[in-house]
Amino acid sequence: MAARPGPPPPPGRSAASGPIRPVPDETVAQRFARQAARTPDRVAVRDAAAGLTYAALDHEAAMLAERLTARGVRRGEVVGLRMTRSIRLPGSILALWRIGAAYTALDPALPQARSTALADDAGVRFVIEDGADGPVIRRRTTGGTAPAVDGCAYLAYTSGSTGRSKGVLVAHRSVTNLVTDAVRRFGFNGHDVVMAVSSPSFDISVLELWCPLTTGATVDLADDDTVRDGALLADRLRSGGATVMQATPTTWRMLSQRSRPVRLRAVLCGGEPLLPDLAERLHEWSDSVWNLYGPTETTVWSTAARLRPGRPVTAGTPIANTRVYVLGADGAPVPRGRVGEVAIAGAGVAIGYHRLPAATAERFPADPVHGGSRAYLTGDRARMDGDGAIELLGRDDDQVKIDGHRLELGEVEAALAADDTLEQAAVVARTDTPGSVRLRAFAVRSDSRADTGAVRARLLGLLPAHAVPAEITFMDALPLLPSGKIDRAALRSAADAPAAAPPPDMPSLERRIAALWRDVLRVDRIDDDADFFAIGGRSLDAATVVAQIETATGEVAYASELYAHPRLADFCAHLRSRHPRLAAALASEPVRDAPGESSAPLTPDMIERFRSLVTGPETRDDRAASPVAFILSAPRSGSTLLRAMLAGHPRLFAPPELELLGFATMAERDQVLHGCRAPLGDGLLRALRDLLDGDPWTPERWLRGPDAPRTTAAMYDRLGELTGGRLLIDKTTTYAMDEAALARATRMFASPKVIHLVRHPAAAIRSYADARLEEVFRYDHPFSARQLAELIWLQSNRNVEALLARLPGADWTRVRYEDLAEDPENCAKQVTELLGVDFEPRVLDPYDGAPDRMTDGLHPQSRMAGDFKFGRFDRIVTDRVDAWRAEPDPVPLSRATKRIAEHYGYRV
Repeated sequence: MAARPGPPPPPGRSAASGPIRPVPDETVAQRFARQAARTPDRVAVRDAAAGLTYAALDHEAAMLAERLTARGVRRGEVVGLRMTRSIRLPGSILALWRIGAAYTALDPALPQARSTALADDAGVRFVIEDGADGPVIRRRTTGGTAPAVDGCAYLAYTSGSTGRSKGVLVAHRSVTNLVTDAVRRFGFNGHDVVMAVSSPSFDISVLELWCPLTTGATVDLADDDTVRDGALLADRLRSGGATVMQATPTTWRMLSQRSRPVRLRAVLCGGEPLLPDLAERLHEWSDSVWNLYGPTETTVWSTAARLRPGRPVTAGTPIANTRVYVLGADGAPVPRGRVGEVAIAGAGVAIGYHRLPAATAERFPADPVHGGSRAYLTGDRARMDGDGAIELLGRDDDQVKIDGHRLELGEVEAALAADDTLEQAAVVARTDTPGSVRLRAFAVRSDSRADTGAVRARLLGLLPAHAVPAEITFMDALPLLPSGKIDRAALRSAADAPAAAPPPDMPSLERRIAALWRDVLRVDRIDDDADFFAIGGRSLDAATVVAQIETATGEVAYASELYAHPRLADFCAHLRSRHPRLAAALASEPVRDAPGESSAPLTPDMIERFRSLVTGPETRDDRAASPVAFILSAPRSGSTLLRAMLAGHPRLFAPPELELLGFATMAERDQVLHGCRAPLGDGLLRALRDLLDGDPWTPERWLRGPDAPRTTAAMYDRLGELTGGRLLIDKTTTYAMDEAALARATRMFASPKVIHLVRHPAAAIRSYADARLEEVFRYDHPFSARQLAELIWLQSNRNVEALLARLPGADWTRVRYEDLAEDPENCAKQVTELLGVDFEPRVLDPYDGAPDRMTDGLHPQSRMAGDFKFGRFDRIVTDRVDAWRAEPDPVPLSRATKRIAEHYGYRV
């Protein structure tokens, strides 16, 4: 169906039209079905736990559609969707669309009272929820029904100025127009992996689901913990191979603060004003950066601008079959360059507000230029330039956007007015830092017992978290204007007043953290019992606090630690315990050992006790026929770097830690690497995923199959068969410390090749302790982290020396990490000569991100097995090789360690 062209806009006036193209006479669900028939075996959607192919997703949708029909769901009916971002979400939407029903998203994070109110307003009889074995259909026992609305795709709720949310009815034709334009504009295709970070209740999720799922791409669904932590989200983008992400400026700012750029094919940004500084930063993430604008009432996005470095940021020009006007007080387009209200018309205009005919008539008047159609008055102030691009200038009313959610202050004030302990209340919005909007409430008590915590707790039961004011200030009376209206300018001035300093009797670390919280949250009073999120902290705030801590100390911290310890006293105790250097730097105090840390030097008894602890039992082993080469080293000696380099060679197969040689059978391996230690076995699964060319779950299915190898020798042979003639490189750092494992290498293989990688003990030991790797050490032990690190270095290199003494000189070589970092080409030639392959220049770029490097995790959310810091760099770094020398070693090295280090040419 083609959009009607209509008359051209008046010359010189603020009116612009997008391309006029036919709107396909089909729903997105029908388009998906055709795509599923074309690419049935391609992965359609995945999350951290599982994935579905197009065929499986199509089948799940069909089965759920049958169940919905059997339960009595009718065409045109609105069904509640209370689901998280999971692989079951798209199928549930498809099922509803297939039977002609619509959905309204009921975010599981919403307070129950608000969720119930929305469901009642929508006339929801049935709700689809997440279940252990798939979607569950629940019949509601309360609430009435609503008239059917044929052709409606979804009902999205926006904030209402009267305190009542307004439901926007969006038609299938509007969704089809959006998806058709976006696919063409942004180039979605079957090679894309689209990172989905939006809640189903946020209408921009429509684009991030259905553009990829109608073009054969893969949707990668990030969970809430990942979305609110910039470091985790960046890791997920890298490991999942994402090519496109759409997010609000809030999310992009958090991501850019916590991560070096991840190169994407396209960056889509919208939902809030995009500030110029962030726009410039986003050009480091992609050569295709887009700023998008549009209200829910015109189907997600109505205008788009491809941004250029150093150029002004605009909201762009209309998408296909869309018209945009800037109107004056008389309702006609103003001259270009003049300020007015934005109105939007065309294929994206919604059906109207659900059950609100008066509001629909007011906000959806006749198109001011094209007769016979409607427009939507946005309430946004803007001007239009000579090219028809929109420059947004703010709101005409009290609407604000927080974390991408549109919110009317009247809705928050209505919730405060319902509190019996308050006589009067007003809410103002304040921009604390670029892109960060925060609410502050001012109230007059009607009950002397009213306090901030109790009022906020009640609000959290009525409103989503982003709508609850970060701080509530009690006053004897609200300031008034001569007209009797509240003086909001005076309240905004009060909100902008500097926050009070932390109490002087606080310990130094608590004072520093409290000051950070105060500056970020703009909260006046912070004490030991303050809960970061209870006083208004949000995901961006947590990321900001952690980024400032890292900047101030040069140490690594994680937003997840603040989520785990939100109370000020607990967070500071955690920092002292787990990050003593960081805590000392913040408190301007001397660095102290962590509790329980011993600086005592190693004794012969300690060394022998450790050797007994880590040496496995002697076994009778089968012979393996396939050739293999081992990289043997202590942890934190650069083995991941060398492995990633060799993985780029076409005649070598170099996966992450296989964890095979320490066991005689696969059953023994499974017995040790299970539960909390299961991730230590992911390296083998990652290798098999590459060799079997399947999804992340293929290796586990293969290992559970009847033909899976039962002994480790058989597993090595099977890997050799699967590599297709490439030499297997086994890089597993636990082998070197285990004498039995190294003995197994000579019994199992006729002539194994060995690359002995060494690093200065002080550097390796410090790196091990800094990374807190003792937490993944598989044996119970009495040693401090510092002692454990030296014991591992000492025992590993002693054992390898003993092994090399039994091997012919032509079967091994030794490489120093320091030489590898400073002269990678010569070291690579030394290693490839040992392995009997020609030198390949490609091995010198281990950070090229190619799939054969296997520098990603098994699942999109997981990290690569091995050095978790590898992904923080984009090249081989030489200036850090001797960085440890600038810090005095607090524990003297044992004589045994020094002897071996001197043997390798190190000065100790």
